[in-house]
Amino acid sequence: MIKFQKRNIIIKILFISKKCRNNLRMVNLEPFATLNRYIRALKKGYIEPKIAYLNIGANLILFAPMGFFLPILFKNKIISFLFINTIIISSIELMQYITYTGSADVDDLILNLLGAIVTYILVKNRVIKNKCKIAIDKNELQM
Repeated sequence: MIKFQKRNIIIKILFISKKCRNNLRMVNLEPFATLNRYIRALKKGYIEPKIAYLNIGANLILFAPMGFFLPILFKNKIISFLFINTIIISSIELMQYITYTGSADVDDLILNLLGAIVTYILVKNRVIKNKCKIAIDKNELQM
């Protein structure tokens, strides 16, 4: 039941929670244009920092789990990892565009991919693996 609810949350975030204004479809193919708009708007005080940080942070975190799970499938194959993540993220951006539930934004692709890559690097360097092992060992000792 919990897994089903988590999946629904992701679907809601990606496809339901935001509707395009006036049924307009928006596309941004210019890298870093949205990020630059956020920076300019923050400097001029047009938006609250919370809005910019939430959008950027959510895009970074959303695909971070892929950096953990995909290396299990593709051991030491960074090209496969990057290709599959790019295809998945691009498909989601395209679906948001088609279903009028967001804009197709290359900055989302960049941030999503960056989040997955950072996690991938941490996993490959065993930073996360060592912390997970320590947590598991502590739980075994408590049982």
